Amino acid sequence: MKRSVLLMGWIIFLALTFIAVTILSEQAFAQNIKCCIAGKYKGVHKDIASKTCPKPETADFIMEIAQDQKCGSTIKGTVTDVRDGSVNSFVGTVVPGKGECCNIQGSWKKPDEVTTFKGTLCKKDKMWSGKGTYTNKRGTTVCNGTWEMSQ
Repeated sequence: MKRSVLLMGWIIFLALTFIAVTILSEQAFAQNIKCCIAGKYKGVHKDIASKTCPKPETADFIMEIAQDQKCGSTIKGTVTDVRDGSVNSFVGTVVPGKGECCNIQGSWKKPDEVTTFKGTLCKKDKMWSGKGTYTNKRGTTVCNGTWEMSQ
């Protein structure tokens, strides 16, 4: 009797271990492919009025994101200001977030200007959209703001 109970215990243990390993492997695989965010996005950014941002602006932009092979964590691309067509090249990273979401961050630099951004993109119906924050420093003018964009 004790031997059969012990044997049954081992069988249950092995079965649960197999199930746990299978689930964790599937989740790890999903994490590797889930942040495939490369593509073209349309968005809007809005400066937040402050002492360091005397002339807050709202403007539309187009962001094109390229990504390392196999949906790697390094991203790069361009942000085009729809108003004047000016283009800024950025570099950054993307990492898995919660659920069907991925966290991005990046920056671009020009003479006397640095812009950094971060945010979250979530996948819904095979399309990515999201929002986040940014900081733009031009000399002594520092504007913080929010952005939203979607594919």
